[in-house]
Amino acid sequence: GAGRSRLVSLLLCETLLITLLAAILAVFAVREVLPLLLAGVPGVVSQRAARVVVGPTAILFATSLTAITALVAGLWPAVSATRTRGDAMRSAAAVRTGTSAGRVSSNVLVAAQVTIAVILLAGTGAAIRALVDLYSAPTGYDPTRVTVAQIYLPIGRYTTWPERVALYERLRSEVARERAVESSTISLIPTGPPPRTGMLTRIDADGLRAGDPDVLAHSVASDYFSTLKMPLARGRFWSSSDDARAEPVAVINETMARQLWPNDDPLGKRVRDRSFIGRRPQWVLNAPGRDGWFEVIGVVRDAPNQGLREPIAPAIYYPYSAALSDTAVLLVRTKGSPEAAERNLRTAVSRADNSLPIIRFITPDTFMGWQQGQFVTAVLLGFAGVALLLASFGLFSVACYAIAHRTREFGIRIALGATPGSVLRAALQSTAIAVAVGVVIGLTASVALGSALARWSITNMDDPLILAAVAGALVVTTLAAALIPARRAIAIEPVVALRTE
Repeated sequence: GAGRSRLVSLLLCETLLITLLAAILAVFAVREVLPLLLAGVPGVVSQRAARVVVGPTAILFATSLTAITALVAGLWPAVSATRTRGDAMRSAAAVRTGTSAGRVSSNVLVAAQVTIAVILLAGTGAAIRALVDLYSAPTGYDPTRVTVAQIYLPIGRYTTWPERVALYERLRSEVARERAVESSTISLIPTGPPPRTGMLTRIDADGLRAGDPDVLAHSVASDYFSTLKMPLARGRFWSSSDDARAEPVAVINETMARQLWPNDDPLGKRVRDRSFIGRRPQWVLNAPGRDGWFEVIGVVRDAPNQGLREPIAPAIYYPYSAALSDTAVLLVRTKGSPEAAERNLRTAVSRADNSLPIIRFITPDTFMGWQQGQFVTAVLLGFAGVALLLASFGLFSVACYAIAHRTREFGIRIALGATPGSVLRAALQSTAIAVAVGVVIGLTASVALGSALARWSITNMDDPLILAAVAGALVVTTLAAALIPARRAIAIEPVVALRTE
């Protein structure tokens, strides 16, 4: 005599109760796993990561969203199960033996799960592939055993150009004396090692056209290129004596030479950095008599200077002593481990001036965000594994449900002489077809979404290698999930199977 609404309420209460218990377990799991995950966060983002906590707001949000999802997901089967009120026992028996409509709905559910899993895994694989390609891209220099440190001059000291250039030259000399140092150089902020370096500036130049873009200016010492092993395309580099005199010479990259003088020899051309014109900030000291004009004496090979993803911008390099700032970047290539040499490097800096504060020595891996990229890749792989695991659980549940309804059918087949192998194939056939349909639809949707997502960072969702790996992983996973209940069903005795009704 129970009404339909009463039955729906009963089934929904069961669903929400299970959901609530699972949410509580998930909250405890997250509180245990999150510290382990945050412990692997690279130093460049560790301060922000330290503020990540599982608080009441996050718990309320996650639990509410899960409850709403469970409510929506459980409402339809609850309504379907209570649709027929008359002859309920016969209807239940019909459902237990399995109907064509029930099989179709189960197969549709399996295909939908596989389709969604393929799209999600293809997107994750594409993102991982993009990160791997990004952080394995050429940087334009050799980062092996290179360490970088920022140095800030004390306030109120070295306020004249001769004092400041003498300090920087003394600093270079003291660092180069260390046995652990293979080579070293100095540059002015924001010039460090590629792939993101230089300061955007306007220029005047021989042959400059109105549509030519601004260039990235770099204030570096003469040994900058040799320390970072950046190859020279033509011409020459300036010398250390040119640094001391702030000679008006410059080296440009291939992009600048190609844009400004596509049909002419750039060597001997004159370029002016317009930041020398007008009033300079008080912390920048121009060399005496320098007005920003430089003669191009060499062309260096292109190196990324706007990040690994962006096109290389035109760039000019000139002696750092032409305009001395109160902040500098010390770049050192060590003979051994940079971490082991850090103490000696700090000693060398203190010999030049023991009041110079050093922020810290960092490796190019940290400077360029490689550690962050590796961390993000690991997180994406973890998400992909969780998605595959959830898909496996869902498919296993659906396969168990569908095969359990065919237990009596399998018992009859075996009683009539069917071999276990043929029964097993019959049990897996419908699931295999549904999986194949889901894989095909998922691969097609991934290729179609690839063009839309190409506007952002995911540009290779149609990569055959990624799609083949995703399809193979899902086929193996889903068939394994269906094989377990199928083998369990054919192992039952025919008499027991015939009593299932």
